[in-house]
Amino acid sequence: MPLDFDGLKKQRFRWALGGVQILRQWWTELLPFTRHELRLTRAQRNHYLLGVLQWFGDPLTAAFTFLLLLTALVTSLHHQLPVRQLTGAVLVVPLAFATTGLSRALWAMRRTTGCSLRDAVHALRVWFALSWVVTLACLRGLVRSQADFLRTPKHKEGAALFHALRSSSAETLIAVAAAVAAIAMMVRSLSLATGLLGGLLLFESGVYASAPLASLAAERVSLTPARRAWMASPQNTGDRPPIRRGAIVGASLGLAGAAAAVAAVLVVTSPPDTAPFGSGGGNLPSIGNVAPGPGSRSSPAPSAAATPTAQPSSSPSASPAPVSPSATPQPSPSATPAGAAP
Repeated sequence: MPLDFDGLKKQRFRWALGGVQILRQWWTELLPFTRHELRLTRAQRNHYLLGVLQWFGDPLTAAFTFLLLLTALVTSLHHQLPVRQLTGAVLVVPLAFATTGLSRALWAMRRTTGCSLRDAVHALRVWFALSWVVTLACLRGLVRSQADFLRTPKHKEGAALFHALRSSSAETLIAVAAAVAAIAMMVRSLSLATGLLGGLLLFESGVYASAPLASLAAERVSLTPARRAWMASPQNTGDRPPIRRGAIVGASLGLAGAAAAVAAVLVVTSPPDTAPFGSGGGNLPSIGNVAPGPGSRSSPAPSAAATPTAQPSSSPSASPAPVSPSATPQPSPSATPAGAAP
């Protein structure tokens, strides 16, 4: 949960923007009489659609507020707008909507959460305080497919009073303009119609004035000991605790030392290259031909060819000798020079 009003506004902006982007991209999947590609049930489509459409109540509130502002300005100057004016019994309709809406909101919060009437009023004030930022999120989601991700800070920033006024400057300006316009309209042209319009405009001024009040109230919130401990914990700061870092380093060094010890034991206990084999105590016989040393003589080896071959013998000879095909094994020429030529 954000600890200041600016963080709460960023969080609500992100929520509203995501809902409007879902509606913009998947509106054909949410309508009941269109072709559906996603396998959503009727209840899921209804929940998604109603959850997205509820964000557009704040843009309608802002549009009604600006219409009342324009009406108050024109009426103060004794002019008329080129639209039909709200006069007579028609003025009762917005008052009835405002009264029933507030009553339903308070009843729903008390029924679902079990809170007191005072807590419900405070929650409704926070709801009103976020009306302008939800309006901006809805407009951004309708005109742009992508938007920057706003990080929600989990700590307080800046001085209390200055930070509170800066984070709710737009809402404060709208509230002051609505209050001044309502008073000017009732002073310049006092009548039953202008009185009712002025009352509606003062109500809208109170809606947007909830933002600076909520921002100031958030700056006076004191942190509990558990919250302070969480603020300094690595879960919030992102830093690893020194104890855990030392344990990781120690475990890594221990594993490396154990691996080195195992390797040393294997080297020490390995058998030598002259290990005895058999009862004679000698080594295994050599495999393959060993190059003859100086002064040694090679004995003639019989040819194992059982078929005639035209290739000369692999043994070196001092003089060339023709090789005649033979079906029987022939002795290979001696390594010493031959005494007679063929």
